[in-house]
Amino acid sequence: MDLANDLLDVADSLAKANPGNQATYRRSVSTAYYAVFHLLVDAAAQRLVNAPGTPADLLFRRLPTHTQLKALCEELVPKKDQNNPVLGPKNWRVQAGLKGGVAPQITTLAERVLSLHSKREMADYDIGTPVSALEAEHQVDRAREVFAAVASGLPEPQWTLLLVSLLPSPKR
Repeated sequence: MDLANDLLDVADSLAKANPGNQATYRRSVSTAYYAVFHLLVDAAAQRLVNAPGTPADLLFRRLPTHTQLKALCEELVPKKDQNNPVLGPKNWRVQAGLKGGVAPQITTLAERVLSLHSKREMADYDIGTPVSALEAEHQVDRAREVFAAVASGLPEPQWTLLLVSLLPSPKR
């Protein structure tokens, strides 16, 4: 988690540096998301490989993608017109552990990740939309909320299933 924590510290520093500098604010928003991405990948590696620095660990950390994380989180967040998320067939691993619905802590984590991902894409690619210092600080706060949720422990078996679901689906 050292990289994830370092990225979060950098995002925080950038949000407070160079008042009015768009590049600094954009980099802060982007880095806040990457801190969370690496936090989740690190948690998955620790839980599923548990061999820091080995070739297996390093290979494992290359497997999760931003697209997978976004799709997983979209499936875990209820749509506005329903109480429980409808999980697609591609996420059979998650379905197996969610017979009683998605725990609120997992849904909140997924919502935070989706918000961070969306804002990261805006900061990186939508140059026409300005990013304020307040927005940069807000995204750092969102990232801190995810870090706090992970540190406090999330409900099992859903937390482990979420981490497993960061891996690519097997080819059938």
